[in-house]
Amino acid sequence: NSGEGGVTNSMMAFIFDPARLGADDGAIEAACQHVTSGPALAGHAAVLLPGQPELATAVRRAQGVELDARSWAEIREAAASVGVTVD
Repeated sequence: NSGEGGVTNSMMAFIFDPARLGADDGAIEAACQHVTSGPALAGHAAVLLPGQPELATAVRRAQGVELDARSWAEIREAAASVGVTVD
């Protein structure tokens, strides 16, 4: 319900300060490894940590879309048919 200006999405988050828990970097890394080592749900490649899907999207966008020679030729042909020059 967003009637009060907020959004309800049924998300629950636990936020911990590792330093207050006495965890060092090795313990945090081990916890992340434990979480991601579990089996992925059907239709998913892996168990991901928060931020990993967004990072993968950013990398994919930065690398662009790979096109085979035939597809690129068809795009250039379509552009030329409407007077657009593609380098």
